Amino acid sequence: TPPTRGDIYDNDGDIIAAEAEAVAIGVVPDEIGEDQTGNLAGIIAVMTGIPSNMIRDTIERGGGFYVPIGEVSAQTYYDRATYLNSFTGVAVNPYTSRYYYNGGVAPQVIGYLLSISPEQYEEYRRKGYAGDEKVGAAGIEKWGEEYLKGKPAGDLYVVNPDGSYNTMLGRTEPEAANTIYTTLDKDLQILVQKALYGFSGAIVVLELDTGRVLAMASSPSFDPNYFMPQNYNSQWALQDLVNDQERPLWNRAAQSAYPLGSVFKLVTATAALESGLYTRDSRYECTSQYTELPGFVGNDWTYDKDLPPSGNLTLVQGIMRSCNPWFYHLGLDLYRQKGATYLSDWAREYGLGQPTDIGAVAEEVGQINDPTTEGAAVQMGIGQGDMLVSPLQVANMLAAISNGGTLYRPQIIEKITSVDGTVLQEFEPEVLNEIPASKETLQALKDGMELVIRNERGTAYRRFVGLDTPVFGKTGTATTSVEDPHSWFAGFTDANNPDKPDIAVAVILEYAGDGSAYAAPVFRRVIEAYFAGEVYTPYWWEWDIYVTKTPAPDTE
Repeated sequence: TPPTRGDIYDNDGDIIAAEAEAVAIGVVPDEIGEDQTGNLAGIIAVMTGIPSNMIRDTIERGGGFYVPIGEVSAQTYYDRATYLNSFTGVAVNPYTSRYYYNGGVAPQVIGYLLSISPEQYEEYRRKGYAGDEKVGAAGIEKWGEEYLKGKPAGDLYVVNPDGSYNTMLGRTEPEAANTIYTTLDKDLQILVQKALYGFSGAIVVLELDTGRVLAMASSPSFDPNYFMPQNYNSQWALQDLVNDQERPLWNRAAQSAYPLGSVFKLVTATAALESGLYTRDSRYECTSQYTELPGFVGNDWTYDKDLPPSGNLTLVQGIMRSCNPWFYHLGLDLYRQKGATYLSDWAREYGLGQPTDIGAVAEEVGQINDPTTEGAAVQMGIGQGDMLVSPLQVANMLAAISNGGTLYRPQIIEKITSVDGTVLQEFEPEVLNEIPASKETLQALKDGMELVIRNERGTAYRRFVGLDTPVFGKTGTATTSVEDPHSWFAGFTDANNPDKPDIAVAVILEYAGDGSAYAAPVFRRVIEAYFAGEVYTPYWWEWDIYVTKTPAPDTE
């Protein structure tokens, strides 16, 4: 007889997952009263937190069959049951099971439960399971299985040939499960997940001086409640979820690796400044095309957009303008004068292509290979070639640049407590590496990143007009095997707010377009969500928050 599975909370004690009474909500669109869809979508939005326009779209696409919308706690349902049930076409089905609040808070991080498979049956029986339990199959649910399962009660008998019990040999008393508190900020996490609506990609938010993961979002997302068979919506949605080719179960923030594009120019600048060959005031003529390497022509982004070249730039201004020829030049010169491993070694010092040792969630290491040709060195200078890095690694690198060079181990477990409140494990910052870069080098990087935001020639200037929070950032547009590039923006804050520790944020939007056009506005939304607790600046492709404009040519 297993005890109730342990609860999972955020860093402030807000519930994320627990055994609870819940209600599955769905609709049969053809049975909804005429002109009632908007009002119905509105009340369900209030209850579930899903934007009403998205609920309305789901209803309008549904036709005559049952359409699962989401789940709410029993209390949330009862608070508004009278009004909700006044609509025709609504179906509500109460149930009790493991319940993931708010439709799944960081579901790729928290994970989900599955039944013990036939292949695992004997293994779990030997561990003391009856064999019919649900066990953690991914994320913290899997990592923390030993803490969350508790110890079941059990009686051991001698059984007669006819099946009757003979003699009791022993009895085991139950032990309550432990409780896991994560480092996540639940309210922030929900807003960060919403910031990714409409994209495939990921966002990571880290405390600068500790390694705490405050938010980790991956899109498309999913509802972990669908894995609970007691949930009526499961039978309608689980199969589609598992077979979804967009892979919503995959944690893109930690388990996917991408070319970094121009965000890597921060590494190249570090290597150049530490090489003794360049200073922050070293200058280079940023033309439309790079032609220093025979047989290779590299375009600047100004060439691709039919804009004038950036002109003569210092190294710091090269960061501001994200000048490709400047960093092509650096990649080649460092390769020739400092050796094939020099730039790649600096990338590894920053933790790129290396394990972060986050522990509680699975991660992809990626790769930082040493260039073997001058052509590969030129590509590495601007963050292209065969490099692959995770958004988690990138956020961690930006935190290290900001905090003076300390690379912390990202952690997502705040503490683990027993049923009586005894702390069994508690968060302590852990240092992975001290970046061997001077204060002057790190300050030059920061100055360049500030110009990206604050200078009218900065690549992201227009995206941050009106934002009061001091922000430093770098755009990235990473070429892919398809036409549209990955859109990157990574940076950090310097607000010195006593109630809100400063943060590093990495945003990746798969195949979305330029980093300045897409990832930068998403980054801004995360900053608003963190410091204001709400978002108030629509994306340029929205006419209201979460409501996309009618498709039109992008004039941005």
